Amino acid sequence: VSLYMVIVAVGLYFIFNYLIYLCRSLYRIYKIRSEVSKSVTGLLRENEVNLTLANNVISLLGWGAYLVTSMLLLKIPTSSLSMVTAGLAAGLGFAMKDILNNFFYGVQLMGGRMRVGDTIECDGIRGTVDNINYQTTTLKAIDGSLIAFPNTTLFSKTFKNLTKSDSYEYVAMPVGVAYGTDMDKARKVSKGDEDE
Repeated sequence: VSLYMVIVAVGLYFIFNYLIYLCRSLYRIYKIRSEVSKSVTGLLRENEVNLTLANNVISLLGWGAYLVTSMLLLKIPTSSLSMVTAGLAAGLGFAMKDILNNFFYGVQLMGGRMRVGDTIECDGIRGTVDNINYQTTTLKAIDGSLIAFPNTTLFSKTFKNLTKSDSYEYVAMPVGVAYGTDMDKARKVSKGDEDE
């Protein structure tokens, strides 16, 4: 390995660092503009835009490209790295299992099991579906709070979609009558069989 190639690899480090920073900044501008256009008021809270996943993916892809470029530039033999690569692939597969499950369950949820605006109940929490994405489903609870369920939770636990088929919620209300009331007449009235 020549000194010139090492200097080029170090120079590429700074170039890739700048390119990753540039990509993350461009994505941030795009995401903020799209969220502002969706907002009714045209304003966003400071923590309303989540860029964590996108920043991590951009960094991973950028540094991966730098690693491959440096290995090719410095002519590092790849045969010795095959065992390490296999181990990393297996570890990455186990680490990505939950993310992939959430992704596929999110696709199934968006495919028709529920819609934005449905009222559902899961884990004793009742609310209106506010958002469905590839990782989580967000409910707006009765008290106004937003609760995010991972999509795997909705598949692993039983949830009730209360408004899926009829767009209204059925609520059973027990009705009592006074002691001594004629029960046959009360049943007829409750069914609407008797004229008022």
